Amino acid sequence: MTLLDIVDRVRRREKTLTLFNLPPGSSLDTRLASFFRDQNLRVEVDDTSAAAPCFATLTDGETLYTAVDASDLFDLLDGPDAGPDDLGVDDSAHAALLAPLKETTFTSYDRDDMMAVTREIEDRAFRTGSGTLSAGFQRLSNFDDQTDVYRRLATTDLDLHVFGQPDGHTAVDGVTVHGLDTEEIRRTWFVVFDGGGRPELKSALLAVERGAGAFYGTWSYDPTVVDEVTEHLLTHTDHVAP
Repeated sequence: MTLLDIVDRVRRREKTLTLFNLPPGSSLDTRLASFFRDQNLRVEVDDTSAAAPCFATLTDGETLYTAVDASDLFDLLDGPDAGPDDLGVDDSAHAALLAPLKETTFTSYDRDDMMAVTREIEDRAFRTGSGTLSAGFQRLSNFDDQTDVYRRLATTDLDLHVFGQPDGHTAVDGVTVHGLDTEEIRRTWFVVFDGGGRPELKSALLAVERGAGAFYGTWSYDPTVVDEVTEHLLTHTDHVAP
């Protein structure tokens, strides 16, 4: 299992949100499609009995994850509250629907998009102040533009690791650099935070470059995905760059 395999597997997990008995003229389906536009989710419309109220099911092949009333979907669209310590969001009221969707997939992120997600995960790690943060910027020379950020991160108790193809880099105290000249390291951009002992804070960005500066992949809060990426990277931590 490689980082490339993990991206491909996550992207194959498409789920379907089916809206039943949608009232004529309702825009709920298009609003939900926009709300979940970056996730590996398809929104469909169907009917049951004409007298039945509007509801929705979340499915994946033969698996039914949940069924929810339309009112719950409107509440979701109104926006979730902030999570504990303002980290992430409090989605407990919609856990049955959102828990199976703890992944965001994307097909056309550019470097600005990638950096925005990277900063969000780095900031989450900084505010937590402990745990392991691992980042791969394809080539180690790309790390030179991130040194100020990682000097700030190094003021905490975080265990910091940076991966990339060896081509020269600036050393930062408190950051362990791993030089690896492999296809998966050259092609992937990743930032992974193990949550610092708090599973609800685990997060990972894992993307593959498809063309010059264009990336596709996953932005996931699924602890299983985060742990899998973290464990894979641990197999390479003996490659320490000088």
